[in-house]
Amino acid sequence: MEPIKPALHVDRHYRYIELQNEIGVLLISDTTVKTAGAALDIAIGSFNDPEDVQGLAHFLGMFTLALLCPFLPIYPFLILQ
Repeated sequence: MEPIKPALHVDRHYRYIELQNEIGVLLISDTTVKTAGAALDIAIGSFNDPEDVQGLAHFLGMFTLALLCPFLPIYPFLILQ
C-alpha cells in the first residue's frame, strides 16, 4: 500500500491495519468533529465470479440494494430470476 498523504491543513491522525481475514482498514481520527462515519470499499465484481455461477456479483449487488432500499421495485425482479 502506498503511504498516506494527509491534507496539510487538517489535524487528522491516520493508521492502517490489516485484520486477521486480510481485510485492510484505514482508521482516521479527527478530534475537531463531533460526528463519526464509516465507509466500505469492496474491490470485487464479475471478474471474480465462479465459472459455474456467472452473474453472482451482480445478483448480490442488486439483492443488497433491495435490502437497503425496500421502496425500489427491485425485489420482485430478483425473485423471478
